[in-house]
Amino acid sequence: MKKQAQSGIGKPLRVRMQRVRQRRFGCFYVDSRVFFHSLFGCFFYGVFVTKMMLLTRKNVRPWVIPIVGGLLFFVLVYVWLTSALWFFQTTGVTF
Repeated sequence: MKKQAQSGIGKPLRVRMQRVRQRRFGCFYVDSRVFFHSLFGCFFYGVFVTKMMLLTRKNVRPWVIPIVGGLLFFVLVYVWLTSALWFFQTTGVTF
């Protein structure tokens, strides 16, 4: 299959964004899936630590814990979508 040439600013913009990611985040991601997986992984850790700290507090409103738990589940689903789902769609499990 022949790869179509990009028109307009697609390629220069993509190259510029890769350079920005490399300078700002200190790492170079060629694939946007890897970049978002990394961001969601960091966000998951932050939400998990926040929830664990909120569970030890006595003066937390009762609706806060379920909201943070739902956010934790949401982030975990997106971490899974950028890793395991991608793996099963590209290579899958063969016996």
